[in-house]
Order: sequence, then C-alpha cells, then structure tokens
Amino acid sequence: MNRRTALGALGTAIFVPVVGYSSARDGSTVSVRFWLTPGAARYAGLEDHVRRLLRRGLAFDHWTVEVTAGGVVDIGTESAAETMRSGRWPGAVGAGIAGVRNIDPVWDANLLVTDGSLADSPSGYGVPHVAAVGGASALTTVELDGSFDEPVPITDATFASQLVLHEVGHAFGLSHEDGSRYERSGASVVTPMLSLYGWRREQLLESTCGGPVTSGPPAEGKDRRLDLTFSDCARRSLRTYDGNHLG
Repeated sequence: MNRRTALGALGTAIFVPVVGYSSARDGSTVSVRFWLTPGAARYAGLEDHVRRLLRRGLAFDHWTVEVTAGGVVDIGTESAAETMRSGRWPGAVGAGIAGVRNIDPVWDANLLVTDGSLADSPSGYGVPHVAAVGGASALTTVELDGSFDEPVPITDATFASQLVLHEVGHAFGLSHEDGSRYERSGASVVTPMLSLYGWRREQLLESTCGGPVTSGPPAEGKDRRLDLTFSDCARRSLRTYDGNHLG
C-alpha cells in the first residue's frame, strides 16, 4: 500500500465512525471548511479570497455548497504535503472530531491553506475529506472575476487557485483521471483534476476524461493555460456524490 492509499484509508476511517456526521447526509448539501496556518494568516484578504474561490469553483446546480472558515491552526509546518504525509493534518481533524483539539471539522471537505512554496512537489495533497495546499501568498493576488469564463495564463496566482480546486476535488473523491487536457484557440489547456500533470505525466493521458489524449505534449513555447472549471467528467462524478463517496 503506497502512502497516498494509506492516507486515503486514514481520511475515510477518521469520519466513518462519527455518528451524526453521515447518517442523514445525501449529498444535496455539502460542507467545506478551510483553515489557515499561522504563515498563511499573515496575508490580508486571504480568507475572503479562498471562500470566494471555493464557492465559485463548487457552484453546481445539483447541490448547495456551504463554505466556512475555521480560523487559524498551527500544524507545526508550512509545507502542505508534509502536513498530510506526516499525518499531522488528518490527525488534527480527527482530534477535532474527538473533541480533544479546538478544531471543528465538517463532513465533506476540510482544507488547510499554508504558506508553503508552490515550487515544492507536491505543493498540495488531498485524500477523502481532508486536503492541504500551499501558495497562500499567491492566492491573494489573483483576480477571480472573469477567471472562470475562459482559460487563464499560468501564473503563481492562477496555479495556486487551480491547486485549491484540485485538492478539494480529491477530498470529494475525484482522481486525476477526472481531469482533461484540451486545445482551445491554439493553447493547450488543463482542467483542475489534471492540472500541470497534463504536461508532465504522459501516462495519465491514457485514461483521462474524454479518452486518451493523442495530440502529444505541446511544443516548446506553445501557450499553456489553466481552466478553473471542472471537466464534464469531474462534474458527472460529483453529481453522484452521496454524502460519503462518489457513486
């Protein structure tokens, strides 16, 4: 069992025994809560930006999404991947459920936003119900108005925004195969669940949304852009979410 699989099992196990969290849920209303690390909390306007990004990115007609801020939480590191791989953030969420830590989790997705570097690989991590991302400083600089209408150029700000949607997608059970890479107006474009992997991991293109990508990697210097909207396949998968997992 690899580390991601083990963490996924941990994320599921944390939530399954909680009486009252899942018994009356059917996926028609989903709850997403995010927390900031001390480093992330230094950036004015970050909380409002993340809230708007999640509300816009998860706005689908098949459910009502409730996005709330949980405050500031110290996990001991600003590395998003390390908070997950070490079990610190999933463990903190579990401790909050047990009432032994001042964290109040929600059922569907619990996101930690850190001041970790976007140059780190991975710069985020997500498993069922729990996710973490870096890039807090970049998240405060993107202009969301219009960013969901057309693919956007790759900058730290737009990548950080897509990263949030990518990892929250994992928290809902989506996989990289729910993403897609397509061409528009001469640009190569990737959706949130594939993201930069669409140009770096060719093996993923064999099983992505819409079937194998046959156009090959974009030529050096070709325009590459990010789509901040989930692919049709990802939306279909999210439509099957029943409050516990995808159908």
